[in-house]
Amino acid sequence: MPAPLKSNDPLPLNVIRLSDAWERYYHATSPDMKAIEGELNAAWTEYEGRGTDWRRDWEWLGCLTDADHCNAALKWWRGAMVALEESRSKAEKAFRDVLATGRPQSLIRNPVSGEILQILNYQDWNNKQNFGVAGFSDDFVDPHELMQPGPNTIINHDGFMRPVFFNLDDFQSCLGLDRVGVIEAGERWSIPEKAPLRRMQAAAWRTAKRIWGADGGPPRSLSWQEITNKLNADRIRGDTLLSASTVERMFKGK
Repeated sequence: MPAPLKSNDPLPLNVIRLSDAWERYYHATSPDMKAIEGELNAAWTEYEGRGTDWRRDWEWLGCLTDADHCNAALKWWRGAMVALEESRSKAEKAFRDVLATGRPQSLIRNPVSGEILQILNYQDWNNKQNFGVAGFSDDFVDPHELMQPGPNTIINHDGFMRPVFFNLDDFQSCLGLDRVGVIEAGERWSIPEKAPLRRMQAAAWRTAKRIWGADGGPPRSLSWQEITNKLNADRIRGDTLLSASTVERMFKGK
């Protein structure tokens, strides 16, 4: 059964989106996150520098050729990716368990009346224990979604899923997270006005426009790897995976 379509309705003031709430929760409750991201960045930097710097230390991971170095760096990077996925999966299960208690209240908005509605079937947050990709790359859930299963968010006859959000005060008091507030323009990385000339940076730019165009850019509270994970999760089928260094250069205009 195909998943329902998504309707990205405007949200009320003083709320936090599901995807932002998840990243804040993961950042605050996963002490291994920084170490894993450091491994990812180091491994990718080593991979991007293959054929040059590795010859200065030809014994790096037992490498004798450029191909050896490429394979070793990719193996290192893949290992770090597995660790990141396991870390995020563990945190997501804990996050879902919290939401399944009904506190904080999961909310959706009726686009016709503007009424804010509490999701009543909140126990469905943890009906499933296996998900396509750990975490929440957007704000939509549905019982039939393979990647992001969750409660029913269809509230009228058009059949569209509605974005999930939380009241900021409720979210902060229930989860005890530090500095959960409205993300102002100065707290976001601005997306360049024009697409970069470099191919990979242009791909990152297009995806960023699709995800954060309406908000102005991704929150600066997210690390470059977290921003990159969101971009990779929402990339168009067939697009090459982006690296955190490429994404950083795109936003900084380098």
